[in-house]
Amino acid sequence: MPHPLAPSAFAALTAVLAAQQTTPPAAALRLDDHIAWRHDGQEHFERVPPKPVAQDRMALVDAACAEAKRRGTLVLWYVPRIEEQGLRGRQMYRAPVLDLYMRQVVFGDPDVAELCNHAFVPLRCTMDQALCDRFGLRPLAFVEPAVVWLDGSGRVVHFVERFRTFHGHWFASLCVRVLEHAGVQLPGATVDELRRVGRWREALALALKGGGRSAADGRAIAHLQRLLREPGPTDPAAAGRTGDDGQDADRLAYADALAALRAGQEDLARERFARVADRFPDTIWGRRARANVTPGPDDRPLGAAFAGFEAHGPLPEPAWRGLPKDTTWQGDPLRPEAIAAAGVEFLLAQQRAHGGFTDSRYAYWPDSSITPNAWVAITALCCTALLEHRPADPGALQQRIDAALRRGERYLLDPANLNRGRNEDCYADAYRMLYFARAAEGAEAARRDELVRQLDDLVAAAAKGQRPSGFWAHEYENAFATGAVVQQVLTARAAGAAVPAEVLDKAAGALLQARFPNGAYVYGGAAKGQPTGVKDSAGRMPLCEGTLLQLGRSDLARVRTALDAFWSHLERLETVRRNDFHSDGELAGFFFFHSLFHASEVVRLLPEDERPAHWRRFVDVLQRIPEFDGSFVDSHEIGRSYGTAMALLVLRNATRG
Repeated sequence: MPHPLAPSAFAALTAVLAAQQTTPPAAALRLDDHIAWRHDGQEHFERVPPKPVAQDRMALVDAACAEAKRRGTLVLWYVPRIEEQGLRGRQMYRAPVLDLYMRQVVFGDPDVAELCNHAFVPLRCTMDQALCDRFGLRPLAFVEPAVVWLDGSGRVVHFVERFRTFHGHWFASLCVRVLEHAGVQLPGATVDELRRVGRWREALALALKGGGRSAADGRAIAHLQRLLREPGPTDPAAAGRTGDDGQDADRLAYADALAALRAGQEDLARERFARVADRFPDTIWGRRARANVTPGPDDRPLGAAFAGFEAHGPLPEPAWRGLPKDTTWQGDPLRPEAIAAAGVEFLLAQQRAHGGFTDSRYAYWPDSSITPNAWVAITALCCTALLEHRPADPGALQQRIDAALRRGERYLLDPANLNRGRNEDCYADAYRMLYFARAAEGAEAARRDELVRQLDDLVAAAAKGQRPSGFWAHEYENAFATGAVVQQVLTARAAGAAVPAEVLDKAAGALLQARFPNGAYVYGGAAKGQPTGVKDSAGRMPLCEGTLLQLGRSDLARVRTALDAFWSHLERLETVRRNDFHSDGELAGFFFFHSLFHASEVVRLLPEDERPAHWRRFVDVLQRIPEFDGSFVDSHEIGRSYGTAMALLVLRNATRG
């Protein structure tokens, strides 16, 4: 039987919902109705073309600024979509997914909502060409979803763009820091009034000075201490936060659902979210819960929680300082050990009870039937990353990793979790070979024999999926998927698996057919016509050339040239990492970690004295791009477990010694 998260279950529920409503499922959630937005009237839903609006957006922004000037505050302008003439909005073709996460987790946070309504003039408006020109904010440097703060004269005070970590408390704190930076101090005489306009510290001082001992006073003090991240009462009753009197019952119930999810108990989490939604249909927390149990057009829950994007709980101290402009790490560069520790903890929290890492919403090519294959491939990467970083801690962490690996192996070996013959099954085979081959290194004889048998089966499955042309296809025949499969077939062979020579000979012929005289590899199929530019091919060149070297059909000079091209154009690839589409020719965000990991595997083929310079560059990249919670992400569709696992694998290669 398919596991409980199989897309077919959600597809059935989606069909029922579609028959019951004429509006997109997301439209019925009313996630940010509690904010008094000035609105351009345009909504963005997946697979629903946005309706044209007659609203003059420039006038709308000017009116919001005039109101901010009158009140002596700032405009909080939420930008769900950027539609300038250069890319025509194609930099983010699934922007509605992230818009919903913003509305659910960020603007669905009661403290953020309170600040929006009392401390700012809230504006929700698409950024069109005229507004891009006026404010000098354009993709790819400025990516949705974003928030721009404007003063009464229309000057940009601050902005934060490319939200990929959604944490309501973090954003509320940032709003207060922006107010303080701008010198805005709205009037307030009571504890509640001061809190609503962002004067949290003054509100707490006033509350403590009052010396009240009622449950309401306790709740007010505890709330402000939580906002300011100060120690509070250890006795829940003293804080008035038990929920027994009905106060905060919806928030506490929602937190229980998140706790179940973090423990890997997805079914229990789903039940709890459904209970919150049914019990509190008109509260912020009830609506947030509803989003987590409402399926979208990709047959996955619309909300951020099951996709791993609802961040909550403590964050590292640097996340709370300064005025960041995106959600990446803001502190001093992390040492490799700290990157590894944060990444391992993130992955352990993302594994589900059935053993899989199933947060990815990569589902549209051609449809959600490919999702199981993507989940198997990602689970294999996550297990490999945990395995590789297991020796770092011989204590309790190692025991947790071992338990996670046992669950993960069961998931990887269960054929019910695959959808054979659908897109991405070649990656499910390739990355499982990677895991079982790495697990075989240093294993005891009986365990090693068992792992080699698994590798033999995976090699046979991969051979069966090879096309007559010699290529493999994830959606279509191409060199990068072929290189990824062969790279891991060779890893399996090194671990003891039997690999038919014909499979490798055909693959070598296919890769050679895909290479242009300039060293670039065509995006799909065999090379024909005008050569592909080196920039567009730079991400796949090391993988393909390194694979040919292992097959005896290339040389070190060509591999060095491929790696030089990779590093020369990495900045372009790193820029599009922030997007989810082909936003720079053939470069796309979802190729970033694919390119980085496979290039790091190729560096291992170089003479030993040439490797350290490359390893330093890989570490430098990883130090630049973590999210502030320690996770990594390129395409939000493929997800944070995938990005974090890939980053950990690159890090392990670069620090292996």
